[in-house]
Amino acid sequence: MAPSRFDAIVISWTTVLKIIMLGIAATRPTGFVGHAIVILMSILLTYWIVPVPLIWRALTAWFLTVGALVIGFWVNPWPDAATATAVTFSLVLANIMGGEICREQQVRRRKQFLILWQQQELSASLERALSEIKTLSGILPICMHCKRIADDAGGWEPIEAYVHRHSHAQFTHGLCPDCARTEYPEINWEETQRQREEKGKSNSAGS
Repeated sequence: MAPSRFDAIVISWTTVLKIIMLGIAATRPTGFVGHAIVILMSILLTYWIVPVPLIWRALTAWFLTVGALVIGFWVNPWPDAATATAVTFSLVLANIMGGEICREQQVRRRKQFLILWQQQELSASLERALSEIKTLSGILPICMHCKRIADDAGGWEPIEAYVHRHSHAQFTHGLCPDCARTEYPEINWEETQRQREEKGKSNSAGS
């Protein structure tokens, strides 16, 4: 059911109940004021528990209040002025208190909704972050000669490809000093390294 239709049904139902209450109040015995307590409680309950926006709660509550005052002053007057004053003050105060309580409830619910929404957004962000994180764990079968790794399908692939597929690591190739001396013995690597360092120092001094 659409929220607007639900609101319309609830408002119509509460309005009908208030009309019935006003009809009972119009036919009350002379000097009887017990129904004023029922009207007072109905106004408070309208603000507290009727599940519609505050504006509609206030309209239905004030409809009952104005109707009760019209009946009490002109249709079926109250027994005396003191009773009329007390009832009028009580009904108006009930609307003021009920409206303030309803407003506080809505503010509190709005804050709770915002907190829940923020928590859901944080949870979704964490889930997205965790889904993007890839880790390597466990024992990896690696060939002792070619250093390729066995994958889950039983094939063998280079260690660079395997690590890249299971993590966010990127590889760049270089040459360590030991392998450089072994693979290229004709090159004087110490002299080459010394020349690079001197070139780097001269570039730093010039800048």
